[in-house]
Amino acid sequence: MKNPLQYLVFTLTILLSIACTKSETIEVKSLDALFIEVGSNIKYPSTALEDSIQGKVFISFKVDDDGYTNDVEVMRGIRSDVDEEAKRVVQLLHFENLPDNMKTGMTIPISFNLN
Repeated sequence: MKNPLQYLVFTLTILLSIACTKSETIEVKSLDALFIEVGSNIKYPSTALEDSIQGKVFISFKVDDDGYTNDVEVMRGIRSDVDEEAKRVVQLLHFENLPDNMKTGMTIPISFNLN
């Protein structure tokens, strides 16, 4: 059996992660605004900048009835630091007035370019 303290720390970490995700949201008012909001909230990882890493990360997700993203997964990535940044931003999205057919899930490309 695992150490009870390790279990407590793990549980608190998960709860804090969920609380932060729901309190820090990126409001998306339309599908047209999706890429603008994602692009303006991406923070290029410093290690990826140093290594001149570029490319696209494909992220899949679903949207719940309240407009929050869930089941966020990297479908095709570049490198773990870049992939995690793309995933972080998508987890913060909150959609307003999303059509029901979009709630079943979508995959979006997120570009990381050094231009």
